Amino acid sequence: MPRRTLPRIWMPLPEVGPNPAVAQADAAMWRWLDAHSLCRTDAARHNVQHTDNALCIGLYYPQAPAPVLALITEFTGWTLLVDEGFDAGAAGRDPTRCAALVEDFITVLNGGPPHSRTAYALAEVWGRIAAGRSADWCTVFRTDMTRWLWGFYAESVDRGSGRIPDLNTYLDHRRAMFGVPYYLHLCELAVGADLPDPMRRLPALTVLRNAAADTTALWNDICSVPREARLGYTHNAVLLAQREQHRSETAALQYVADLLDARTRRMMQAREQIPAQLDAVAAPRPDREAALRCADAYLAAVRGNFDYHRRAVRYTELAHTSTDNRTGFIEDLT
Repeated sequence: MPRRTLPRIWMPLPEVGPNPAVAQADAAMWRWLDAHSLCRTDAARHNVQHTDNALCIGLYYPQAPAPVLALITEFTGWTLLVDEGFDAGAAGRDPTRCAALVEDFITVLNGGPPHSRTAYALAEVWGRIAAGRSADWCTVFRTDMTRWLWGFYAESVDRGSGRIPDLNTYLDHRRAMFGVPYYLHLCELAVGADLPDPMRRLPALTVLRNAAADTTALWNDICSVPREARLGYTHNAVLLAQREQHRSETAALQYVADLLDARTRRMMQAREQIPAQLDAVAAPRPDREAALRCADAYLAAVRGNFDYHRRAVRYTELAHTSTDNRTGFIEDLT
């Protein structure tokens, strides 16, 4: 398969490599998907295999203990199927159906009963993730998951009405929609932390999370252009820059790469500011160490995202994705 030439971006973080427990996490994910009757067609399974979710999570969380990595990989296997189902499946083209599914998933996150097969699977894995976590952590995680899920509804309404967002509006929307805000909360599991809420809400740590979410989302947009153009999916910074600013694809790619670099600088500056802010709040030593571990875990996730997109077949092979949902490559979310 041919490989694309990507624009150069500034990546100041060192390569770490994947977690050594990736193979075990991958096997655990497939056992879990099968136990919940998810990913039932050969085409859907092939699509998930091309995505290589376990590699992605192993690169995001290289420090996670094997059982934690397996749990996160199972959960993100679920989010992958949901993301694909809304982005390229029938659920994302019917706002009424989309809203009903979103409400079912959010009900589960808030402790209510599931009403679909996919929601039952979420209830099981969310129960294991939330077990033993603080109420504050569960609240911030649910908040970002809820924003992510309602974002699919907004995109389904855009499709139905023919609205294409302007680039600035899209960039605000994209931070939540790549899913990295809740991926970053999972860093606390990966490093064995449950930050007190004042630590989690330190201004520099908040800026770091937001900038990390932006950089990973923009890198995903850069790497997703061929696939999303083929699918007719307009919610992509490169495609919007082409349309709105009348740029060539090469110029639009470089424009978005420059946006990414600016956010990477913001992220690195925020990391440098964290020790002084911990001093300012007189953080106890255990909280200080946990906050710094989480900050470094956020950076590891950013580097992992960068490496994943350069390695996964989903992004490196141009001729991968079919646009025909009738082949069954997209999971039915009911």
